[in-house]
Amino acid sequence: MRVTLFTAAFLTILSTASLAQNAVSIESNNVTSSQAKSLVRSAKTAADYLTLRDYYAHLARVEGLKAAEEKQEWDRRAANPAVYARKYPSPVDSAHYLYDAHLQSAKAAAAAAERYEKLAAAAKGNS
Repeated sequence: MRVTLFTAAFLTILSTASLAQNAVSIESNNVTSSQAKSLVRSAKTAADYLTLRDYYAHLARVEGLKAAEEKQEWDRRAANPAVYARKYPSPVDSAHYLYDAHLQSAKAAAAAAERYEKLAAAAKGNS
């Protein structure tokens, strides 16, 4: 019974992760993180700002998906904390911390995407 439950949970997580990865890879843009960093320093046109907006919007989606996966893992581990050995940080805490980190990264990337959207609109208005 326990092995079957574990196998079912593992397959659910695996299928969710593969679906999320496929969804992200379809929508990915062609800007790498190093290209985005150099573009942040040299961006002057509306097209540059829109490229950065797209990069950060994609990053926010990816981090949001990772946060959702970690939330599922956190819920799974929190359902039966007695299974895990007494140590700090516990596996429940680790999943919680990963969820918080991915959620914070997603929020920061979404804020950056919004900022570059505004800069692009201002650059279009000035041209």
